[in-house]
Amino acid sequence: MNIYDIAKKSGVSIATISRVINGGKNVSKKTYDKVLAVIEEEGYTPNVFARGLGLNTMETIGILVSDVADPYYAQMISYLTTKLHNLGLNVLLGCTGNSLENKNRELQMLLDKRVDAIFLAGSSQQELRGNQAIKSAAKKIPVIMVNGRINAPGIINVASNDQEAIYSSVFKLHNSGFSKPLYVFNTYTYSAHQKMAGFKKACSELGKQKAFLRENMLQLPNTLEEMSAAILKLIDADKEFDCVIGSEDMLAIAAQKALKERDLKMPVIGYNNSILAKVSSPTLTSIDNRLEELCSKAVKLFHETTTGSPSSTYVTLDCQLIERDSFRTENNTK
Repeated sequence: MNIYDIAKKSGVSIATISRVINGGKNVSKKTYDKVLAVIEEEGYTPNVFARGLGLNTMETIGILVSDVADPYYAQMISYLTTKLHNLGLNVLLGCTGNSLENKNRELQMLLDKRVDAIFLAGSSQQELRGNQAIKSAAKKIPVIMVNGRINAPGIINVASNDQEAIYSSVFKLHNSGFSKPLYVFNTYTYSAHQKMAGFKKACSELGKQKAFLRENMLQLPNTLEEMSAAILKLIDADKEFDCVIGSEDMLAIAAQKALKERDLKMPVIGYNNSILAKVSSPTLTSIDNRLEELCSKAVKLFHETTTGSPSSTYVTLDCQLIERDSFRTENNTK
């Protein structure tokens, strides 16, 4: 039983619960007595963070992220912390890396700190199966999954429609005369799987065989130089492709670099619409997964839990293709 449960059972807001805990100022006697009765019935003992909830003092939210050096995750943390600070909330950040052991350790650290909710920054925070530690945490406090999906009580999921975004991009290229896309990726997160599913679905509907997918889906290393080298190797082996889609902007930029070295020109599309897409040369057409809106929606749904229940526990936002020099429809039709 936590402060959210007390508020729900009492039929009042978190702020009202906090005022009762802190002496009952500005609370009617009827409401005060009702809340105290629930507290006594449930044997609830408020912790120091719950005492501040609703009074803009000592409200603390945990955020877990795999790597703050990653531009995408860094931007996500910036958006989340700004929006949480605007609600008068404090933030504790746990950097997990990618191992399950480290993720679980950092998760437990936040729980031990008695945070009032946990945001999971990016689908790298979830496993493709299981997620038992996260599901267990969600039984105690709200858990908000940003750009991923974990089906369990107490978890709010906000995600981009990654599958549809890649699917639509393959067809946009096809309709412009480019029918042999190369898809490059380097992770196996939930989001990455959704993107791959979109690529496979589009290729299947366009009549591509499994052999095409084996040849035209390339996992790349982690550094820009190694990425470019891998694509150069593919070019020099005379692999057939006439356009490139990257699951992240960095991968697409690596493809641009390799194509330039071999004096080849073809459409290239990235993903995330990051600052990298805007400063690359040529500027990179990129899929905007509306990161700021994702973060805003995640914080909004969490905030709704403080007054009852969120309006939804799973929200999907459609993405948008931002056309730049690497692929402009009007300039690239064969």
